[in-house]
Amino acid sequence: MNDFDLSNYKCVLFDWDNTLVDTLPVLKGAHNHVRRSFGMEPFVDSDFEEIMRYSTKDIYPKLYKERAEEGIETLLKYMSANHLNGFTILDKSRELIEGLHRRGIKLGIISNKRPPFLNAEIKHAKMDHFFDVILGSGDAGQDKPSGVPLDMACKKLDMQDKSQCLYVGDSETDILAARDVNISMIYIKNNSHSNIDFSQYNHILFKENDTKSFFFRLKTYF
Repeated sequence: MNDFDLSNYKCVLFDWDNTLVDTLPVLKGAHNHVRRSFGMEPFVDSDFEEIMRYSTKDIYPKLYKERAEEGIETLLKYMSANHLNGFTILDKSRELIEGLHRRGIKLGIISNKRPPFLNAEIKHAKMDHFFDVILGSGDAGQDKPSGVPLDMACKKLDMQDKSQCLYVGDSETDILAARDVNISMIYIKNNSHSNIDFSQYNHILFKENDTKSFFFRLKTYF
């Protein structure tokens, strides 16, 4: 959308996984480690993208029934040992965040990842000082696709007028969360292969193939 004007916005909230960083390899490894420990076939990519729409605490009881807690414990042990060495910062993500920060725009992270892992990864990436609010799974009581975490972030940032807020994410879960609280959305595909019917979502301002493209769209503002 050529008439997009960043100066209309005072706050930009981001998803973390697959929006600013590539964590898909370690996340796939972690969930398939659980599958193997249960003697089950590993997820194929289409199955994996479906479960990634939800937080672990919401999806594991549906997947593993009475073994859900055992599965979560196995997952957390794997993540604790591997997550900090299992992600890379996506091309131009840092420059994007730095540019928005220099403009004085309020920044936040809204993720369905558990807070200890999320906060450790953001700190490991040396990006924690850019964000005014960071919310992980459980921090708002409900996780995406509920809009409750986005609403909480806006309140923490004293953003009463949500028309001045943007949310940037890579999944239909992100799209639904933004719609739930009437926040405009920018969709970034990156590594996602989901087939989303965008015609039903009129709050998406535009779509980008990757984070780098979004940076170059906004570069003149920095």
